[in-house]
Amino acid sequence: MVRTGIQGGWVIGWQDNEHYILEDGIIVYSGNTIEFVGFPSDPACPQPDRIIDARGKLVSPGFVNLHCIANFDLQILNIDHPRSAGYNRPAWVIEPDAQTIMSDDEFRISADFSVTGLLKCGNTSFGSVTTGLTKFWDDADAEPYALAEASERLGARAWLSHIYQEACDYTDEKGIPQRIWDEKRAQTGLDKGIRFINDMNSKDSDLVQGFLFPYQTGRCSDELLKETMRQSKLLGDVHVRSHFSQRIEEFRQHKE
Repeated sequence: MVRTGIQGGWVIGWQDNEHYILEDGIIVYSGNTIEFVGFPSDPACPQPDRIIDARGKLVSPGFVNLHCIANFDLQILNIDHPRSAGYNRPAWVIEPDAQTIMSDDEFRISADFSVTGLLKCGNTSFGSVTTGLTKFWDDADAEPYALAEASERLGARAWLSHIYQEACDYTDEKGIPQRIWDEKRAQTGLDKGIRFINDMNSKDSDLVQGFLFPYQTGRCSDELLKETMRQSKLLGDVHVRSHFSQRIEEFRQHKE
């Protein structure tokens, strides 16, 4: 097997429970095993078969991105449009069989784009958050599975979820924000979140794990949050996360 050396640059190492910087350091690896981190002048440094010249660059262990917007950033595409155009249309909420703005194939393309971008920027582990613009009361079924497949294929470590919430916002024909609460659809989303976790566990993947994600606390009842924590315990204390304290309305609700 070919032994490769990455010649820094500034090499980030780990010793005595802290990070340190090795100027002009070197990393030597073979296959997926790091054999040495230090200086090339060290007698213990193995002789590489080939050298990657990383002088003038930072050579670091993979970054961990725990709040990763793991999709096409649709908010940026909406900057030049009226504010109301960036929120859920009435048809998304009111009409039966309403479709999300992205197809299953587009979710797969988005997943490939996002995971590739993460890896190119040095993020080898991430916890996903995805845009609310593609959601009603929960994720499209294809979205978390597309991210799981892309992560495993491209080699990223991922914590993923089928996101759910009890309230869905939209803007009516007069431009006034409205909100519809639906306990049944929230429970459906939670059930899909549990199924996703079990599906990931059944694959015994070294890279992908599931967690529960009630999307925004301001759009979740106390009952839904309590049921989420109960299910977390039943699943072996899986991780739970949620957006909170991100809008003035949430502050006002809690103040009341």
